[in-house]
Amino acid sequence: MPVTTIARPGLAPSRPLWKRPATWITVVVVAVAALTVAGVRLQPRHWNSCHAFSRAYLHVWPRGGDCVGVTDGGTPIDAAFGAELGGRFGALLEAIHAENERVEAGRVDTPGSATDCTSTAGSFVDVASLAPWRSGLAGGRAFHQLAGMYVAQWQANHLRQPGGCVPFIRLLVADPGEDMNGWSEVVDELSTYDRLVAVVGLALSRTQMIEAARTLNGRGIPVVADLVTADGFDRSNFAGVPAVCHPPQSTTGSLSMFYRIAYPNQRYFDQLGGYLRSVGLLGRGRAVQVTQDGYAQDQFACTNVEHVNGLLDPAPDPITFELSSDGNDPTGQILTKVAPICTDPAVRTAFYTARAVDLANFILALDRACPRGITIAAGTDTTRLLTPEVSHALEMQRRAALQVLRTGNVKVFFPATTSAAQLAGTPGFDNFKSAFTGAFAGTPHADLFPFSDAELADTWAVNAHDAMFMTAGAVHALDTNKQAYEPGHVASNLSSFEIRDAAQGTLRFDRNGTRVGTPVVLRLCSDGVAPSTQPAIAGLPTPCPGDRR
Repeated sequence: MPVTTIARPGLAPSRPLWKRPATWITVVVVAVAALTVAGVRLQPRHWNSCHAFSRAYLHVWPRGGDCVGVTDGGTPIDAAFGAELGGRFGALLEAIHAENERVEAGRVDTPGSATDCTSTAGSFVDVASLAPWRSGLAGGRAFHQLAGMYVAQWQANHLRQPGGCVPFIRLLVADPGEDMNGWSEVVDELSTYDRLVAVVGLALSRTQMIEAARTLNGRGIPVVADLVTADGFDRSNFAGVPAVCHPPQSTTGSLSMFYRIAYPNQRYFDQLGGYLRSVGLLGRGRAVQVTQDGYAQDQFACTNVEHVNGLLDPAPDPITFELSSDGNDPTGQILTKVAPICTDPAVRTAFYTARAVDLANFILALDRACPRGITIAAGTDTTRLLTPEVSHALEMQRRAALQVLRTGNVKVFFPATTSAAQLAGTPGFDNFKSAFTGAFAGTPHADLFPFSDAELADTWAVNAHDAMFMTAGAVHALDTNKQAYEPGHVASNLSSFEIRDAAQGTLRFDRNGTRVGTPVVLRLCSDGVAPSTQPAIAGLPTPCPGDRR
């Protein structure tokens, strides 16, 4: 008997889903949406104008004509970055990448040790080094900063310093861009890494770096800053800082799990001012101040200015000039601004509180304006003169300034975290030296990484090393204390102990997360080519070998 199909009253015969137009329209819409989302996600992260392909979870992407992102060393931020300083940045990234691969594979040896540090693959955590590596305000010192961090990573993984070698540490390099304005995207990227337990670096007390630290802390990730010195850039969250120097209000959070290896500007200038006063270079009408236009927008320069105002009697408005930039060469402007300084015979000292990108220009201008001689008192950024510049034009200015300093007609004093003379022969510095040698001994370009006074002179290497060294101690304590490998436990460990044998000796933090201790005052010397420093002792003159007067 044939089968009879009876249609339901008022309805068309039922049709399979795959024959319905609405089904295909829905499929096409969903497919297009999925491809669009995938394209958006993949383009800036995986296939882009900065690099053809990046590893999963390690990404470099284009932003406003620049490249920003996070790498384990296998992917340079951009080609120019790797080629800087005669290829030294690129070779350093290769060394970091090789160490990270050993960590991931669990094949980390311990040279010359009877204790086997080898662990199973996967027993590691990530520490990210976030800094404006290519900023014009950092210059060539950024190379020393990253080298110091790598040495501390190698020291932790291979030499069990400090406090063991498990978990191993993978070092990631995060770059917010030349202008630092990619910080938010880079922090977002870092926040997705499950193994990330801390961030080190920052380097500059700029608003972008302050916001990056605030955001990371708000997401539960501790930050150990290596070189930032602006007053209030700590867990006090700028309390007590003059209102003019407060950074913009932020919705990203406050600094709560924040630590810094450097001292605040107030402590530096108190020390510098005390020395100058003890040798008759600071008193009523004896000093003036020169700084950058718009200094209130730069936390470093602003707090420098405020402290020098407290040292001057009286405290006139500072002389200002436009800081160097891609579109501005202030050489002529600086010469015009400083020419009147030495017309007043009472003036013995000129404070320079701007970023040191123009300090060489300032020295050259004062040498012309002050034939009877002058003393420059500058901030911690003076270390820029101790390191070759990436920019050829700036390097020529630096070399010319070193020629001027050779005679002693212009003398430069500045505060620093420590001096080479203090460190020589100490256990922590000897450990640092051994680790430095070991970290680069097996690299393909070991000749690019000499351990010398010139390489260490600007202090960026030892400061960055100690920031990473402190972090490594807190990481190793996780295993010792049977704590979960989580950022909160790393922060707790950082707050609760001191490290005795860092490159700069014993380190610990006060309640605001700032290093405890006293800075030193140094005089910058030069033989006309190579710079050096001499510690300044209160009440005594500080001669340089080439002084003529």
